Amino acid sequence: MQHGRPLAYLTIAFPNRPPQCQEYLDFRGVPGADVNRWKNALVWFLKCVTLQNPKRIVLKSPAHTCRVRVLLEMFPKAKFVHIVRDPYVVFPSTVNLWNRLYQDEGFQVPTCEHLNELVFQTFTRMYEAFERDRELLGPDQFCQVRYEDLVADPVGQMRLVYERLGLGDFESLRPAVEDYFSRQKDYKTNRYQITPEMRDEITRRWGKFIRDYGYAAEEVERGQPAVGG
Repeated sequence: MQHGRPLAYLTIAFPNRPPQCQEYLDFRGVPGADVNRWKNALVWFLKCVTLQNPKRIVLKSPAHTCRVRVLLEMFPKAKFVHIVRDPYVVFPSTVNLWNRLYQDEGFQVPTCEHLNELVFQTFTRMYEAFERDRELLGPDQFCQVRYEDLVADPVGQMRLVYERLGLGDFESLRPAVEDYFSRQKDYKTNRYQITPEMRDEITRRWGKFIRDYGYAAEEVERGQPAVGG
C-alpha cells in the first residue's frame, strides 16, 4: 500500500508550527532510503495520472526547481524549462499565495508571524540547489525563459522552448498555441505594492539572484538603487 511521503507543503496544514520537512525541498540531509521511498511514491503518482492518457507529462511544481539532481536520477531524459521572474514581484506574490493556502487549507488559524522569513529562506535554499545542479543538464535538456518575455511574446517564447528542447515541430502546434493565448489576453495578474523597507530587504536577501538574472539593471532603470555586494 502506498503512503504519503514527507513534503514541505505539510507546513500549509500547520502554519503556526515551525516549517515542516524543509529537508525534502532539496533532500539535503535526507537518508538514502527515505529518498528512494519518495522517488517510488512520485513514480506511483505519475503512473496513476497517466494511466488513461500515457503522454509526456509536464510537472509544474516550484519545489522541483531544487530537485534537478534527484529528478535526473529518476528520469535521465527529462527536460527542464526554467522560468525566472522579477524577484520584487515573486516575493509578495509568494507571500500572498502561502497566506491564502494557510487560510484555505490549514488546520490552524494562521498568524503568518514567520511567513516572510520562510519565503526568504525557501527561495534562497531553492536557488542554491538549482545553481549547483543545473550543470548536470545537457544542452537539449534545459531552456530558460524570462516571465516578462513570455508575457510580451508568448508564441515566440513557446517556439524557443520547443526548438531548444527538441520537442518537435512547433509550426504544427502554432494555431492551437495562438488560440490559447488569444483567449488569455484579458487575464490580469495581481499587482502588489511593497514598502521601500521591504524592497531593500529583498535586495539584501536575494541579491545574488537579482544580479545573476539581470534584474539589478532593471532596478536602476526604475529609479531604484543598484544592488549592493
